[in-house]
Amino acid sequence: MTTADDMPTLAAPADTPALAGLRVVDLSTGIAGGYCTKLLVDAGADVVQIEPPEGDPLRRTTACASIGLGRGEDSAVFQYLRRGQQSVVPDDRTAAVAELAAGADVRFTGLLDAAALAELRTRAAVVLAPSRWEEPCPYSVLEALAAGVPVLASDRGGLPELVGEGATLPATDQGAWSDALSELWQNPGLRAKRGAEALARAHERFGEDRFYDRLIQLYGAVSS
Repeated sequence: MTTADDMPTLAAPADTPALAGLRVVDLSTGIAGGYCTKLLVDAGADVVQIEPPEGDPLRRTTACASIGLGRGEDSAVFQYLRRGQQSVVPDDRTAAVAELAAGADVRFTGLLDAAALAELRTRAAVVLAPSRWEEPCPYSVLEALAAGVPVLASDRGGLPELVGEGATLPATDQGAWSDALSELWQNPGLRAKRGAEALARAHERFGEDRFYDRLIQLYGAVSS
């Protein structure tokens, strides 16, 4: 395994960071993954990025998102987003992922195709939608409900209507999120019950027949 140079590490604050001791394995590339893991690093997490053999394209991405730098030159965007993270370029990527993920608390998968995402979703204990934006109708929540996975969502936009009152939490109440997630995580029976309720809600409110009936009713109302 060959190891790339570590980026400079941010100075630790006087108080213990909220995510100190959390180990994160990041398989993503690009700006989105870099920004997400930067937030974790800023909160004290230990992030290890597994880069592809050719390196993260973000290393050669300029501020206008065009690939413009040569090998060996790290862009300012990369240096900003990946600061404080360890980066490895393994000879055997599969083995490296298995080894690092075994000891990780969080794993960023990067972009997945539809089949891989569906398979991963079926193995999820719970799906979180902690958005602070007024989400109208995110597919990620609908797909989780349809897969029978319990969902915890913030009280913003259309999320309460999607998941129901019992699964809605104040967007900025960290304690409420921690308590709700701990309750589900530690109680398999409750997870199964909430998952069954999620699936029933998906069929009742968001199934194809339901949408068809409501659409025909709407057409009838506007044409009469």
